[in-house]
Amino acid sequence: MSKKCYMFLLFVFFPCLSVLSQTFQKVKFTPEPAAEVPKDIQPMAPSAEGKAIIKDVLGNYVTIKRKEIPYQPPLKSDVLVGGPDIYLQDGSETALAINYDNMNNLVAGYNEHWDFNPDITHSNSTNGNISWTSRSFPVGGGTYTDYPFDPWANPGNASSEFYSTQIRNDAASANSHSVVSRSIDGGASFSLFFERVKAVFQDREMADIDRTSARGGGAGSTHDGKVYLCYDDWGAGFSGYVGSFLQAVSSAGAPLTEIQISGTGAPPFRGSQMQPVPGITDGTVYVMASAIGGVPSGRTIFAYFHEITGAGAGAIYTKSTLSWEAAGQQLGVTSRWGLNGHRIDNHGYLDIDLSSGPRRGHLYFIYNRNPNSFDATMDQGDIRLSVSTTGASSWATTTIPTAAGKTQYFPMLDVDDQGWLHVSYYQNESGLVNGGVLNASSANLYYTLSTNGGLSWLTPVQINAPANTLDMPDPPPDRSAAAYYLVGDYAQVQARGTASSTKVYTLWTGFDKDRSGALGDTDERVLCTIVCAGKSGDANGDGSVGIPDIIYLANYVFKGGPEPFPICAGDCNGSGGNPAIADIIYLSNHVFKGGPVPVKIGLCCI
Repeated sequence: MSKKCYMFLLFVFFPCLSVLSQTFQKVKFTPEPAAEVPKDIQPMAPSAEGKAIIKDVLGNYVTIKRKEIPYQPPLKSDVLVGGPDIYLQDGSETALAINYDNMNNLVAGYNEHWDFNPDITHSNSTNGNISWTSRSFPVGGGTYTDYPFDPWANPGNASSEFYSTQIRNDAASANSHSVVSRSIDGGASFSLFFERVKAVFQDREMADIDRTSARGGGAGSTHDGKVYLCYDDWGAGFSGYVGSFLQAVSSAGAPLTEIQISGTGAPPFRGSQMQPVPGITDGTVYVMASAIGGVPSGRTIFAYFHEITGAGAGAIYTKSTLSWEAAGQQLGVTSRWGLNGHRIDNHGYLDIDLSSGPRRGHLYFIYNRNPNSFDATMDQGDIRLSVSTTGASSWATTTIPTAAGKTQYFPMLDVDDQGWLHVSYYQNESGLVNGGVLNASSANLYYTLSTNGGLSWLTPVQINAPANTLDMPDPPPDRSAAAYYLVGDYAQVQARGTASSTKVYTLWTGFDKDRSGALGDTDERVLCTIVCAGKSGDANGDGSVGIPDIIYLANYVFKGGPEPFPICAGDCNGSGGNPAIADIIYLSNHVFKGGPVPVKIGLCCI
């Protein structure tokens, strides 16, 4: 990332700066009318297609065959210049979680693409994205041991606790099980926690944890630690959509109440492919579900918002709905909409403010709207944000400021522990036709931030290294045989910390059409990028560490001179406090005697 990009990030953490108003763009929220849901809506097509199953020549769904491949040693992490973008594995579709008590401890989930070890669908990092170690997803029960797919990850309430959720196929049928695994050692190992045993094809599983009051949850502990697992039921042998369910699981891994939120008969269809988000009342969980339909060509996406109380004892269904035009254009004759010849996420993502600040309990929903759905020669995707201050009963919406005339997609959102909104997204940069708005030859990853509930936004910055710009075939090939699957259905940004100690990570999928994978059969790879705003020890912000920084730091400590930019640049010993005499001694020892390098902390991660 260029120094100019870093400077954009620096300013947000120092509200006393006079240039603050120049680095943030203000937006206005508009109240949303309730979306009228038409009768021709339909469940979103199963996301497993193209990941773990395909259609044969007769149109039947069959499991992808495992490849017979020779053993090769695991890939080593390669640190790429400019992000820093850290390589995890070849693969796509990413999920990320951060330890509540250690912002350097992360767990990543992904679809590994079955080109090396089909059970290696995890990695963990204990050093803040400097390096990652591959981990295996635990085997399910009986014959449900085939490829895991549809990754999702969450931190547990306890320190060093993580939950990871994926789906495993039955090797002997077209059925699958949703499997929840748990780690109590910072992601070094995972064991089977819960498996939804049901002889049907389960799809698009997502889970979250009921939080303790210390982790932002509500008062009371009756439901603390319960896992809320959502999944779609597509019938025995993948025979057709039956309904969408929420399964509550005890903190010990035992099945509790299961409720059917949506169906094709009774109950009525209320959306599918659901995401649960625990609220600020013990046992309350909000569920976002989606559907596609409308006229004239089924391009409208609908989001349904439900409120479940008492961990499944009560429910208010369809408290509200939102609708928007799907980003991109229709892929062939399918119900998929996408860009660059592959499908993109059009579900949207829900999060909640669990901080103790003034916006505690506010719900935020990010999604990808097409501003020119009937003109493929113009911008095909903007990032929209809706906020509810009424527990999903009503919404107000704004468009997040991004580059005009370009297509943005795959929006990711995290509302961190201090109530800040972190957003990452992809953006098409260039292409042979119409500047690549629909089909691009290159794309990059961007990041923006709001510290006031979405009322103003940091000017977006490119956070991937130039070497990792997505390099795509233009025009794209026909990917219909794999349901247009390429980089997945979602990616994730996650943040932890406060003020200048905040760390922001984005786990995403890169693409290089000219690159062969570990075994020569994939162009996608999973990367984790950390947003850095400064260099440890570079107190004067000139890009290097030396004698001028010692002088600058001494002037600040002894004479009340200018503050290091950001403040962590002067925290040379990594104590987490304001720069002091100990940091001057530490930095002097490094510069004059070759002592330890300044400690990378928070936004000072270079």
